[in-house]
Amino acid sequence: MTSPYSHFVDELAEKHGVSKTGLLKKFLEFKTRAVKGNSKSRRNWAAVYTISVICEDYVAGQKNGSSSTSLLRRIRQKPYGSKLQNHHLDNRLNGEFKKKYRTDLEIMDIDGSNRKVSEAILGEAGDKPEAVAKFAVDVVATYASIIAKIEIAFLTEISSANTQQDILKTIVKAFNATSDARVFEIVSFAILHLSFKKIKASFSTSSGEIETSPLMLYKTGRTNANDGGIDFVLKPIGKFFQVTEGIDFKKYFLDFDKVNRFPLSFVVKTSLSVDEVQSQIRLKASREMDELKVELYMSLFEDIYTLNELSDYLQELSTDNNSIEQLKQIIINCYKLEFSLSD
Repeated sequence: MTSPYSHFVDELAEKHGVSKTGLLKKFLEFKTRAVKGNSKSRRNWAAVYTISVICEDYVAGQKNGSSSTSLLRRIRQKPYGSKLQNHHLDNRLNGEFKKKYRTDLEIMDIDGSNRKVSEAILGEAGDKPEAVAKFAVDVVATYASIIAKIEIAFLTEISSANTQQDILKTIVKAFNATSDARVFEIVSFAILHLSFKKIKASFSTSSGEIETSPLMLYKTGRTNANDGGIDFVLKPIGKFFQVTEGIDFKKYFLDFDKVNRFPLSFVVKTSLSVDEVQSQIRLKASREMDELKVELYMSLFEDIYTLNELSDYLQELSTDNNSIEQLKQIIINCYKLEFSLSD
């Protein structure tokens, strides 16, 4: 299904009288593609906000730019910007742009600690530089507004769901192919958390006593965070989980490498069976790697949970109204934390 926001950059280009073929316009369209409903698309806040603040200077008549420190402070005051770093203000923005379009043009002029938008990129398509700068600022502000609407939609729906049927109907939307990756991770965590909590583990202490405690699943990081590939951890048995959407063997093997080839469990957004997932990973890996190395990595898979297992666990939880209410509250709490919506 096409997103109603798919063409917002083109619409703003028309509004500002800016060419639709300009490289800066194309780059902004590329960096804001998360509005099109692709669950794997990153938000790219660091890139778009860097473009925005240097263009804001230009529009305000401050064409000599600002210090990177001042620009970063302004970036962090914007929605979703509080935790952003200064990498794109260094040279990452220019690097990404030049690599994508194979051009010598740069978006940002760098002079010591000073940063300003390049007038060459503003006028690259023959447009008036100030019109392009205003267009860029408008695109980024509109993008932030659209993302806010998209992100609040699921929270609003799950919060207003009062019957068990409505709660379950909302939750299973996370299993759709186009659902946001973060929503899927949150929902899968909530389901597994309550399911594991029903299981007790017993351990013998050094004094010979038996200690028993329920299995507790913890969410250890935010989606897309560069945190070493650990999304959940299960105590007290120390099982690590990673959540993913694809069957690319390189992605799985890289996750193992990130944790020094420590065994991992995976939650996979697929309707394939566990055996089918493993078979496809093994088959694809065998085409590019020797058999011994493939088997080494395959031995590191502990458990795999697909949509089939998650659906079964959800069905079990649905027999208890209290569990469904707990599920709803866990999802709401995690959602607010993930999307920085906490009070």
